[in-house]
Amino acid sequence: MTRDKEAADTRQARWARFRFSIIGPLLSAPPKPGELQSALEALSKKQWRHPITGEGVNFGVSTLERWFYRARRHVDPIGILRTKRRTDAAHSRTLSVELKKIIQQQYREHPGWSYQLHSVFPGSVRALIKFFNYDKSAALFSSSWPTTT
Repeated sequence: MTRDKEAADTRQARWARFRFSIIGPLLSAPPKPGELQSALEALSKKQWRHPITGEGVNFGVSTLERWFYRARRHVDPIGILRTKRRTDAAHSRTLSVELKKIIQQQYREHPGWSYQLHSVFPGSVRALIKFFNYDKSAALFSSSWPTTT
């Protein structure tokens, strides 16, 4: 497979072509002044086939409007509609074993604290606690708490 063929078949490329297929007609035959909103509302009521799963999907007017203006202002309307890769995509978003042990110890010492009080990284701790279904009425972090030896 050539590099161009591989690039054309990525998830980002599929999403870009899909988005362009929805708003492309508005770009090639722009609605008359004052009619854009009704055209976007009509598009929002349609059900579209998801570019990856094939399932039915709908989009709100504000989403379609954002796609429309981004594509209209850019020299490469399909390229600008590609999904952006996360800036932290190549980095681990897990907590280290050491940090997990510190949080576990804090919960033992301060069982009344909410998870916001336990960390300078509340999003990470929140995800960890929800993942292990932490319940203050239950025993503190059962044997399911992840540790390595």
